[in-house]
Amino acid sequence: MLLITTTRERERSTTGSDGAMPPPPAVVFEHVSLAFDEHVVLRDVSFSVPKGTMRILLGASGAGKSVLLKLILGLLRPDSGRIFVNGQRIDDMRERDLLQMRADIAALQRELNVTT
Repeated sequence: MLLITTTRERERSTTGSDGAMPPPPAVVFEHVSLAFDEHVVLRDVSFSVPKGTMRILLGASGAGKSVLLKLILGLLRPDSGRIFVNGQRIDDMRERDLLQMRADIAALQRELNVTT
């Protein structure tokens, strides 16, 4: 199980009758692909996680859950596509800037053992 959430801002994305715009997403993947040699892990993945929300990714071993987290943290770079965290493009960011960005991210990775 992989849980993605933001720590700095706990805003809800609502648009009221006053016409206020919702906050930008905390995480955005735009057509992200990544392969290790011939093993394609992610192919053309696009999604967003609104600020102040949580998402849980469930999948079999090797499905790419940890790879997604490493991409969000800037520990891996995609072969193609763009990744934004808190409005900043991180897939081409320098390591020094990535260290600052990582201070605003909380992530939990845990294996679930389910028996039926």
